[in-house]
Amino acid sequence: MFHFDIRVPPEYPYKPPQVNLRTTDGGRVRFNPNLYATGRVCLSILGTWEGPAWSSAESLSSVLLSIQSLMCAKPYHNEPGFENVRDAAAVTRYNEYISYETLRVAVVGMIDAPTCGDAFSDVMERHLLLWFDMFHHACVEAAGRLEHSTYNDKFSSARGTYKFGEVAEKLLAARERILTRLTSVQRPRPLFSAASQVPGVATADGTSGSPAPPSGSPAHPSSAPLAAGNGADGGAVNGAMATPPVVDPHATEVTADAVAYATERLIDEHRALSVNPPAGVSASPRDPAFPFVWDATVSGPERSPWEGGLFALEVYCAADHPARPPFVRFAAGSEMPMFHPNVTPDGMIPALACVNARWNPATKLSAVLVALQQLLGTPDATYAVNTEAAKLFANDRKAYERRARRIAQG
Repeated sequence: MFHFDIRVPPEYPYKPPQVNLRTTDGGRVRFNPNLYATGRVCLSILGTWEGPAWSSAESLSSVLLSIQSLMCAKPYHNEPGFENVRDAAAVTRYNEYISYETLRVAVVGMIDAPTCGDAFSDVMERHLLLWFDMFHHACVEAAGRLEHSTYNDKFSSARGTYKFGEVAEKLLAARERILTRLTSVQRPRPLFSAASQVPGVATADGTSGSPAPPSGSPAHPSSAPLAAGNGADGGAVNGAMATPPVVDPHATEVTADAVAYATERLIDEHRALSVNPPAGVSASPRDPAFPFVWDATVSGPERSPWEGGLFALEVYCAADHPARPPFVRFAAGSEMPMFHPNVTPDGMIPALACVNARWNPATKLSAVLVALQQLLGTPDATYAVNTEAAKLFANDRKAYERRARRIAQG
């Protein structure tokens, strides 16, 4: 998880943007011959290296893709003069060093001390959860070979000792911390007085307020009839807040308006889902008075090896929902955990792009569950977080389908 600052000049797109790498461990790590510890990004289209120059046909997307292409399987050869060096041992040593610093700085470091604040916290945390097994396995495997041996970066002055075991421990701690935060759904400490408190949400002193409703209002949002036009479009309950409040992504506390909007929207979504549920999908809040934790089921899609199965899920919504995406996981307790290319190896967390990478606050929980149902029948090669399942799906489809059918029938 690499953080870049991009500054676009007034003359853009006739002049290139300025790009600076922030993920450098305070200027101590050079991740690539083209990515300096100072943050300098050497790329010809940026005017920082020789080669094809910038043109107005380029875009920020092409810049990012070009940077991504630098992070290749053998970055050793990116250094000028080393393109044709045939020294397999040197290439391996350099890859081991880059792998270590990537895990230490660009994975654990970006979770523990992100250089971008909270701007991308949801994306980074979910990235760690989805790819945790790969990260942790890499640490354990490398520790068996390299622990406490020394490294010497070929292209910088970096020297040190490998501590993969320490990185593995930090990975575990970060994973548990993230899971605890996403699933505890603690009632927030809102920035308002008890007199205006949202029912069912605790105050800073731990009490739960139920203020007298305004004249003509029902005692609780869950007892209010939907206003005309509300329902599947996610409008407000009882004609209340029609649009979500602006939420500061850097805020450490949740405002009253954000909590009120989240509560009313989730109640509204539940009512719409109860009236007109998508085929094979059911869901409802675990506690109607606090609709931030849902229990759901999806049936296996027709004409797939999952057909006939009914899969239980848990959905956790943030107090400022939908500003932040929900956390979805398969319910624990199954004798046969999910085995799918897009579900983590523990069978718990689905790699849903609409939640983990491209969240849109307009997305309803019902749409998330439908996307999950579709994912079961049509795996996404982009997020193959379970490599064993992905390989079986690609190389022995019949064996994969037999295993899926056993889980669906279990």
